[in-house]
Amino acid sequence: MTSFGGRLGGRFAGALLGRGSRPTLQRYLFDSGFGLPLRTVVANGILSLLARLDGANGGYLAALEATTVQIRGSQDEETMSILADQLGGRTPAVLVNVGDRDFEPAGDVKSWKGDLTIQVYVLVNSMQTRESRLTGDAESAANPIADPGAYVILEHVLQLLAGQIPGTGGTKTKELRPKTERQLWIGDDLDIWEQVYTVQLSNIAPLRRDIGLELKAIETYSRLASQAASDPPIVETTTEISA
Repeated sequence: MTSFGGRLGGRFAGALLGRGSRPTLQRYLFDSGFGLPLRTVVANGILSLLARLDGANGGYLAALEATTVQIRGSQDEETMSILADQLGGRTPAVLVNVGDRDFEPAGDVKSWKGDLTIQVYVLVNSMQTRESRLTGDAESAANPIADPGAYVILEHVLQLLAGQIPGTGGTKTKELRPKTERQLWIGDDLDIWEQVYTVQLSNIAPLRRDIGLELKAIETYSRLASQAASDPPIVETTTEISA
């Protein structure tokens, strides 16, 4: 399962040999009180709710991932091609996109609420008949990790998401509400379905309006590993993050 969110990579590693470097890692502050943007909280929450369908967890999906593109209609072949390229032939798959967001007042000028739209795409590519893409085949009936067909996947996604609170919940995020389900694309080698959900997000008057950064120190140290003199040199790098 691939989710949104940043990762601290190795860009600081090995910058200096035998001495410490002191770059900084920035963490933004949000009125919501979460350590991540609400969009990220919701997207990761949805992926977690669907995790039991992932092949890595014993399910039948070859891919369960976030995507950053939204199909704007049945004629949006360019975007559908981007989704297909992202999967690289891995099907069946479920991709999650965080879409448009509405706002309205919620009591005073410092409080707001509104619906965030979520698109969940189901992509199937059975090598059998078109009917098997939708309803499965004999193999899927006997094997719980085989492609069960679009109808089963759509039903399971609805079952796992509808009425659930994505992320940490609380007063900031409400339940996921299913809105529409439609078939977007019928191709020779790929069918794409879409389920649309909305989730209400809200915010109360914040304690502060700044977006100041809380800085954490990062110290990176590198040293030559102990080894035989005839071996190629190996550099060991340690990175420590402190508040």
